[in-house]
Amino acid sequence: MKMDCVSRLTTTPVNKSALVFCIIMSFNFLVDAQVSKSIPLEIVGFVARKSTDKNEFKNKADWIDLKNTGSTKLNLPEFKVFLTDKGMSDPFKFELPQKTLAPGETWRIWCDGENVYANQIHSNFRLSKKGEALGLYYQENENKAVPIDVWNYTKLSNKEKGKEKINGKIVPILIIQE
Repeated sequence: MKMDCVSRLTTTPVNKSALVFCIIMSFNFLVDAQVSKSIPLEIVGFVARKSTDKNEFKNKADWIDLKNTGSTKLNLPEFKVFLTDKGMSDPFKFELPQKTLAPGETWRIWCDGENVYANQIHSNFRLSKKGEALGLYYQENENKAVPIDVWNYTKLSNKEKGKEKINGKIVPILIIQE
């Protein structure tokens, strides 16, 4: 939206209502960025195939790891945060339950389609080895999703089972042949 405003203003005579609209839209963009940056929660890894990790039901399942990257406790009851494998096409797919994460704490969400909050959290979707748009979104209001962290990944190679973030870089998690 910001680009449209700039191009509209530079190619046409100044229109006061267009200028006000652009200022408002730019402010909304900045507010969104500040909200998403103020929630120090990131996706730090996922496995979408050949998981060797078992959930509480003793099933090998896909998973996503989230991490509190902040220096203070993160109380999710203060925010409506959602996890999805469909990006902005379905940002409110799975609402994360209330939880407090200590600084640096990692939280595993099982992506096994179970849709249960038991001893562990089980999302209502599974991950695809063919690629998806994993996303964490904050619900600002009923219809507005603000991205916190989004990972778009393409088809995993035959040697990969997922991806993880190490020192700010996203690298493959390789399948180890036994």
